[in-house]
Amino acid sequence: MKQVVPNSAWSDEMRYAFEHDRIEWWEPELMPHRYNLYHDYIEMLLKLIGLLNPQRVLNVGCAQATLDLLLAEQGVMMTSVEIRPGFLDYAKLRYERGTIRWVPGDFFDVRLDEEPGFDLVMSHHAIEHVAEPSRFVELMAKYVRPGGHLLLTSPNHRYIRSRLPSFTEVGDLSQYSNFANSCDGQDHIFAFTREELCCLGTSHGLKLEQHFYYESFLLAGHVKLWRLHQVLPGWTFKILNPLAALPLLDSALFQNQCVLFVKPSE
Repeated sequence: MKQVVPNSAWSDEMRYAFEHDRIEWWEPELMPHRYNLYHDYIEMLLKLIGLLNPQRVLNVGCAQATLDLLLAEQGVMMTSVEIRPGFLDYAKLRYERGTIRWVPGDFFDVRLDEEPGFDLVMSHHAIEHVAEPSRFVELMAKYVRPGGHLLLTSPNHRYIRSRLPSFTEVGDLSQYSNFANSCDGQDHIFAFTREELCCLGTSHGLKLEQHFYYESFLLAGHVKLWRLHQVLPGWTFKILNPLAALPLLDSALFQNQCVLFVKPSE
């Protein structure tokens, strides 16, 4: 995956994606806690997806496509959907090798020929930005082949620092006129509980295979622990991170959650 040099002709979206890349992927000295957090996140997903060994993967809301590019380099055939065209323009500049089909547009509007044909359909930190998350998962599930998997990541409502209502508590999302298909963190108006996130899949005929919390307050650098990231090596926090997985407390000490479903074979 190429490291690119900014260009004055870039759009605002491309510059935004590049700045995130500088902080989270390329230059650890800028914000070590965010660099450590993001690298651990990508490594976690690569390991999990590697165990599934998919050949064809659809990623909905791929952003700057770091995960997609790395999977393509490993031989996975990727289809990457993103509503922000500038993010895809930036992602293409980072491409080195592998098979990626770039699909710009709103996932609710695009139509892919592979229904159902993907070994894995995934979406990372996007479902909390859509006004109809149940329909979002239903549509994702249509693209999963029988025996294939659907993978979601999203913020954890029960995290000790979360001040957002749960999806159930927030009520009718139509009351938030500017919310539909928002695109970034400042637009969060709710977070899912474990039960709510799992129900989104099981209510559409998927079988829950795995759920876990990830990114503890230690790794995230919260409660001013980001200062420690400036003086300790990143591997320190990978070792310490499991210490937060205390019985009955893990849901409060990890800021995000991951859920994996399997589509029953017909």
